[in-house]
Amino acid sequence: MLRVRLLAVFHAVMTGATLLAVPARAQNADVQGRLAVMPLPGGLRAALVAVGDRAEPDRSQFLIEIIRRADAGPSGRSHRDSFLRPLLTHLEVSSGNQSAAGETLPLPLATQIWIDVVFGGRATPETLVAEILRSRSASLFYYGLLSLDEGTRAWLGTEPALVAELATRYPAAFLVAAPALRVARGVALVPGGEVAAPVWEALVGRRPDRPADFIRALVAQREGRLAYFFGAMSQLRPARTAFALNLGSPDPATRIAAARRLYAVFDRVAGQWQIEERTFWRPALDPALLVADLNVDGSGRPVLPGTPLFWRAVLADTNQNPAPPGPLAEGEPLDFAWLCEQVFQGSSHIPQRRPYTVVLFASRVVGRITPETAADAV
Repeated sequence: MLRVRLLAVFHAVMTGATLLAVPARAQNADVQGRLAVMPLPGGLRAALVAVGDRAEPDRSQFLIEIIRRADAGPSGRSHRDSFLRPLLTHLEVSSGNQSAAGETLPLPLATQIWIDVVFGGRATPETLVAEILRSRSASLFYYGLLSLDEGTRAWLGTEPALVAELATRYPAAFLVAAPALRVARGVALVPGGEVAAPVWEALVGRRPDRPADFIRALVAQREGRLAYFFGAMSQLRPARTAFALNLGSPDPATRIAAARRLYAVFDRVAGQWQIEERTFWRPALDPALLVADLNVDGSGRPVLPGTPLFWRAVLADTNQNPAPPGPLAEGEPLDFAWLCEQVFQGSSHIPQRRPYTVVLFASRVVGRITPETAADAV
C-alpha cells in the first residue's frame, strides 16, 4: 500500500496533472510560460483509434500518456517504434484534413521555440505533434516541461541554449528532475529552501543563483542520478526534507556531509537503473520513500527512536545479547543518512525489505526508548 500510494502521488506530479487543466481555446503563445497549443491532425478521437485506445478523449492527458506508454514497454526502442507507427501514419495521412479543425493539444513553451530551437527549423506548427512523437528526446523533453510551473517555463523560454541542451543531450535527466525545478527571481529554488542552498551548491558544483549553469550541471552528472536525488527530495514535505538532509544542524559542513552520504545511498540504490534507457522506471525502495512514510510528531518531524548503537543491534540479525541498555537508549543522536546506509546495504537491485519495514515499524510502534525498555525494544 505504501508503494502504491506514493507512486500515485509521484505520477500526479510527474504528469503535471494540475498544470494541464487548461481550457480548449487557444492560449497566447507569446506568453512564454503559459501552455500554448498545437494542432492535432485528424482530431483526438481518431488518434485514440489509431493506437487502439477506447478511453474517453482527454486532450490534457493524451500526449503524455502516449509518450509514457511508448517508452515503458519491455523491449525498449523496438516497442516504441511499433507502438507509435500506426499513430504516426495516421497523423501523416490526416495532415491538412479539415474534418477535425480546431482540435489541439497543449504545448509547453512557444511554438517558435519548438520549431527553431528544438527542431532546428525542421518542423511546422502542423507537424509538431508528429515530430515530438517521432523524436524520443523531444518526447521526454515535452513530458518534463509539463512538470514545471509557468514562471519556470517563462524563464526557460528566455534560455534557448539551455533549451537546446536539455532537449537533445539530457532529456531523460531533465524529466527526472523536472518536478523539482523551480526558478523564481533569477534563482533556482532547491529542496529544503535557503538553508539547503549550500548543500545543493556543493553537490551540483554550481550556485543556485546562476540557474542556467545550476540546471545544466545538475542533469549532466552521474548519468542523471543526481537529478533523481534532487527530484526525489522535492517530493517530500518540508519537515521530512529537513530531517533527511540534516538541515537542523547549524554547521553547513555537517549538512553537506550528510547530504553527500544520502546521495551516495541513492546512487547505490539506482546503480542498475539506466535512466536514459528506462526513464519511467523507479527503484522499488529508496530513502525518499522511507522518510515519506515515517511516523511524525506534532511538528511534522519524522520519529525515529534509539541511537546508532540501538540500530546496530536491531539490524545485526543475531541472537547475541545487545549492548548495555543505557547506550542503546541515550547517546549519539541518530542520523538519517547513516541509518539509510545500514538499511540499503548489499546489491543495489535487491530491495532491502526487512530492514526497511523494521524501521517503519519502530517509527510507528516503538516510541521513545529508555534504558528500562531498550532490551525489549531491540
